[in-house]
Amino acid sequence: MIFVKNTNDFDHVDRYNGVDYLFPVGEEVMVDEAAAAHMLGYGKADKSETMNRLGWSFKYDEEAKKVVPDLSGVDKLKNFIFSQGTFVRKADETNDAQPDLLAQE
Repeated sequence: MIFVKNTNDFDHVDRYNGVDYLFPVGEEVMVDEAAAAHMLGYGKADKSETMNRLGWSFKYDEEAKKVVPDLSGVDKLKNFIFSQGTFVRKADETNDAQPDLLAQE
């Protein structure tokens, strides 16, 4: 699992595998690695595909009347901080919630 912290000045909403994700400013959100890779380019050397999907690669320049590269998109993507996490079962938890199927025979 990956923890993603959004340090941008805006909340980010995205979707992966039918699940909506909200990345509020300043909060960590737990996602799996495949979701982080798809939504935010986690683990990818080339982030072009991610930037294009998010619409952060280009912008319309009113003065020039044409589409130009949007260099602020790189900064937006860099403002997502990733850290890895692991799940550990608590020592005092047992599997008592599961019925003993063998006892029913």
